[in-house]
Amino acid sequence: MAFRMFYTDYLEDKSVASHEPIEATLEEVLNAMDRVLYWPENFLGIVDDQETTLQFMVNDDKSIEVDVPVPTEQGSYAKATDLSECFDIVRDIRGTIDVARIAGLVFQKWGRPL
Repeated sequence: MAFRMFYTDYLEDKSVASHEPIEATLEEVLNAMDRVLYWPENFLGIVDDQETTLQFMVNDDKSIEVDVPVPTEQGSYAKATDLSECFDIVRDIRGTIDVARIAGLVFQKWGRPL
């Protein structure tokens, strides 16, 4: 399974822009997550063939915010978790990113705090 991936690693000063994601296999995504998702504000996202985006951002407390933006609903499905669960979420993708398969996500309209 192939994805398109983008990320920013502030510690290493490396990035791939979200508007120009690179092709990546599942293994490449998992390896990038393992390198990037440790430093606060670092983030990584993947895009599936249906243009659904799944994003991960490291919070100040080192928890990771999982975010699936839904522009047509003007909001995102999100939750905070740890890196281990983030790996599980990505490994569990079956073709397309499906918010129903990610336990604990809560929908939040944009512009309102979670």
